[in-house]
Amino acid sequence: MNATGQLERPGSNTSRSKADSNYFAASVIFQVVFRQDKFELDFLLITQLFRGQRQVKFPGGRANLDENSSQTLNREIKGETGITVTAESVLGEIVEPKTNIYKKVYDRYFFLVDYRLTSGDILTQLRPPDHPEFDKEIVRAPYWVPFEKLISGEVELHQSHLCPFRNLLERYRFLPVLQPFAEQIDELVNSQFTLVTD
Repeated sequence: MNATGQLERPGSNTSRSKADSNYFAASVIFQVVFRQDKFELDFLLITQLFRGQRQVKFPGGRANLDENSSQTLNREIKGETGITVTAESVLGEIVEPKTNIYKKVYDRYFFLVDYRLTSGDILTQLRPPDHPEFDKEIVRAPYWVPFEKLISGEVELHQSHLCPFRNLLERYRFLPVLQPFAEQIDELVNSQFTLVTD
């Protein structure tokens, strides 16, 4: 959010304006669905294999040399989910530093994205990793996860995404689309599992 109280968009003040590969961009894509006689919040996650270990994360990745953060966001999300992120779909963002294994600090951009305002279609729906028909050889698979499963830890989000996820929702909890889920956001913010540091 800028000094006038308006939400930032990719490519705005906090986005890179020149070539820089030392940052990461990810999207926290959500949708509101009517399920079992009530409205619920779902988030789009991907599961991927990394060094033989399966990880559950938000879609995203490292920047190429010739990209700013908005370009990285669009390229990574399109490639991993099939969705095209529009300026209107981005409701907010946070930037958090992280130190990698080589002791080098880089910025991580996490964008809050409303799925209703994106374009394109999600890649062929694949089974979540806890489904008996899930193909263990698939490297990446996008799928929707109910907010409750993230709060409870039933779906184990990779620890490097936990704190940014919590901080992003805490910052933008006042948005009308998220206000009905204030109690769940409080539970996430105060839950023990989100206190794991990167």
